Amino acid sequence: MTDILVTKAAVRKLAASLSKIDSSSLRHTDRLDVIADAFGWRTDAFMHALKGNSTAGGKARVAPSTLLAGATLDQLGIRLLDSWMRAISSPSGLCLACGATGSGRTTTLAASARHLEASGRRVYTQDNFPTASHGDGDVVLFGDLRDRTTAERAFGYADSGYLVLAVSPLFTVERTVEVLSGYGMDETRFGVIRGAISQHLVRLVCRSCGTAGCDVCSHRGYKGRTLASHVVRFHGPDDVSEYLRAGDGVWHGLAGDVARKLADGQIDIKEIDRKEGCSGCCPTATIFSPRISWRA
Repeated sequence: MTDILVTKAAVRKLAASLSKIDSSSLRHTDRLDVIADAFGWRTDAFMHALKGNSTAGGKARVAPSTLLAGATLDQLGIRLLDSWMRAISSPSGLCLACGATGSGRTTTLAASARHLEASGRRVYTQDNFPTASHGDGDVVLFGDLRDRTTAERAFGYADSGYLVLAVSPLFTVERTVEVLSGYGMDETRFGVIRGAISQHLVRLVCRSCGTAGCDVCSHRGYKGRTLASHVVRFHGPDDVSEYLRAGDGVWHGLAGDVARKLADGQIDIKEIDRKEGCSGCCPTATIFSPRISWRA
C-alpha cells in the first residue's frame, strides 16, 4: 500500500486550483484530476492509493510537514533550474549544494525538500533520520557534510535507496570528490551523485531606484538577493566518472550566469566587487574563488 502524504503545500496548491474554477460544474472524474494533480499524482495511481488506504480500514494518512515554510525553488534565481529539479527528482542518490558559508546552500536544499514533499515523497530531517534499511525513494535532508564520518553516513543512505540532499563545504562537486578521495573513500562510491549546484548569494539592485537609494530599499540601493549559480546533473555512475575526468566545468557556467544577471540589471558591478574585491576589469574572473576548508 502507498500512503498519501497530505502536506501543507499540497493543500495550498489544491485550494489555489479550485479557486480558479467553478468546482460545482465539474464532473466527479474532473474533480479527481484536480485533486490528484495537487498531490503530484497521476489520477489512476491516486485512485489506487485511495483504495489501498480504504482497504486497510483507515483514512489517508495525514503527515504534518517537518519543514519550515520558505521560498520556493523558482524564487531563488537558480540558473538551469530544470536540471536541478530533474536531479532531485531521482528516486535515490545524492544531490549536493556547494558553496561558501552564507551562500544560501541550506535555503536551496530546504526549498528542494519542500518541493519533493509537495509531490508526495516522505522527507526526513536531521531531527528525524530514517531507521529503515532501505529508502524506497524517501528523501533525507541531511545538512552539512562537515567531515568524512558524516559524508560516509550520507553516502550510506544514498546507497540504500534514499535520495540525500546535502551541503558540501567545498565550492564544486569536483573539489568535494577530490577531498573525499584524499580521505580514502572509494571512487566507486561517487557514482550515486545525481546532481550538484554551485552557488553564491548576491544582492539584487533595487527596482525602484537602481542603487540610488530610496525608501523602498531603506536607502541601501539593494533589495532582496538572488543566486549566481551553476548546476550539473548526472544520470548514473558513468556520467559522474566522465564529468570528473573532463575537469572543472563550473566556472564558465557561473561566469555566464553573472554576466547574464549583470546585463539584465538584476545585479551590478559594485556588488561583484564587494563580494570578492575584484578591481572591476574582469568581473567574472575572480568572484567565485573558494575559500573553504574541510575537517578530516
